[in-house]
Amino acid sequence: MRPHAAELTAREVMTTDIVRLDAERSLWEALVLMADRQVHHLVVTSGERLVGVVNEFHLLDVWTPQTWDPMSLPVRSLLGDLTAAALPECGLSQIAAIMRDRQVDSVAIVDRAGHILGIVTARDVVRAVAERGIPGDVPAP
Repeated sequence: MRPHAAELTAREVMTTDIVRLDAERSLWEALVLMADRQVHHLVVTSGERLVGVVNEFHLLDVWTPQTWDPMSLPVRSLLGDLTAAALPECGLSQIAAIMRDRQVDSVAIVDRAGHILGIVTARDVVRAVAERGIPGDVPAP
């Protein structure tokens, strides 16, 4: 019998085919990369180390046509407390709690040295629950 979603680990549900962007690249490059690769999240790195994760809403939140110059601002300028990270053995329920507590829609999965391994998004959590259920589930009417 397959485990319930609550029994899964980040390693089992994370996306490993992530799109990376160097922290010094511009916000404009981030927008173009998201559009070209059709992704909602970019993993921002410095070398192999995680710096942060941004999504399209972070980019649009700072959009002010009169004052924003996306060609000159580096993507690192968005990063503050936007990043949550966990180890791959972290349980899916812990990942969901991190998302809730930090008010983010993704958690970067890193090794103990801080190297990025993958990302778990809110979509990944919902997919796991829909496919595997949770203990005590009552079937939908």
